[in-house]
Amino acid sequence: MGHGGATVRARRLVAGAAAAASLVGVGVVALPAGAGAAPAATVTATSGGDGGSTTSTVAGRGERAGRGDRGDRGDRNGRVAKLRRSIMSTSAEAIGIPVEELRAELRAGRSIAEVAGAKGVEVAEVVDALVATASEKIDAAVESGRLTEQRAQQVEERLRSRFEKVVQRTRRG
Repeated sequence: MGHGGATVRARRLVAGAAAAASLVGVGVVALPAGAGAAPAATVTATSGGDGGSTTSTVAGRGERAGRGDRGDRGDRNGRVAKLRRSIMSTSAEAIGIPVEELRAELRAGRSIAEVAGAKGVEVAEVVDALVATASEKIDAAVESGRLTEQRAQQVEERLRSRFEKVVQRTRRG
């Protein structure tokens, strides 16, 4: 999505604030704070009684927590890409083929399980390798404090069934 989507969301947010303010009898003035990748809006709300006003700035997508132009997604796309690379490299290694060959097979519509079977490798071996790699990464996350023991246990309980599904999946149209 381009910069226009962020602008539309900021405008909708301001319009929502204006509608809410009108319901409670407060006046709202919205002024665009600038154009570009990270639009913001300044909202001034004035109550009817004492004439006082409150001004606040509504942050644009790119201004939140220094996340650049990724907006609310944070680094989700980067984490997903890293996960996919890890699955590809671990699977290719377990099957005994280069990552490029596995990628070509997947693009041709085959699943990791089909590729493994064609190369004489049991699907369970690939799943075991994926579970082992993920478990190592989970353990490292617990040790570094990025993941709690309880959450790590919850994730690890589902690893095998999730990877069994992943290796059976084929590329979508």
